[in-house]
Amino acid sequence: MIKAAFFDIDNTLYDWKHKQWVQSGLDAVKSLKEKGIKVFLASARPLHSQIQFGAFNLGIKWDGYISSAGAIAFTKGRYVKKDLMDKKDVYKIIALANKLGLTMEVVTPKSRYLSAPANQYLTSYHGTYTDITPPVRRYDGGPCTGVLLFSPEESDEEFRQVLPNLLYYRFHPSAVDVTPCEHLKGDAIAHFEILRDKR
Repeated sequence: MIKAAFFDIDNTLYDWKHKQWVQSGLDAVKSLKEKGIKVFLASARPLHSQIQFGAFNLGIKWDGYISSAGAIAFTKGRYVKKDLMDKKDVYKIIALANKLGLTMEVVTPKSRYLSAPANQYLTSYHGTYTDITPPVRRYDGGPCTGVLLFSPEESDEEFRQVLPNLLYYRFHPSAVDVTPCEHLKGDAIAHFEILRDKR
């Protein structure tokens, strides 16, 4: 018996080719919900991006969500998984980015912001992935799941030399995800098993 179903946003519930939510997909989620099956969002997007994109304004009461590609898993009013970067590493990577005249998106469990004003690499990235530009704010030592660094490929090696303990995933010529560990949606989904009703 199916007890839960997990849905991605991009190119699953949202069709980027036609730039619209897939109504048949939304109807299917609502139908599952009516049958008593728990429904969850499972996206690489940070929570703030999911909210800004309208994923919580679809007429669906989600039972929880996975964000930041699996770094965060949340349900029943609490986190069941939260992978965080050491704040010393966050300070170091921001310092190096500032030295090189770069900016990054600092991602927290609930929000995101830029470490410095937008640059040409962020503009190039947004030419491919439509998104809002977060505000600029100083890092205060709070929780951070990772950063999205807007930079040229030739800067990758310098960041790896300074912070070899972090993981770097360049998925765009102008952007690279930097995380403390591998983020996997499947791993995050496994954490929801501890919340199954015991009968």
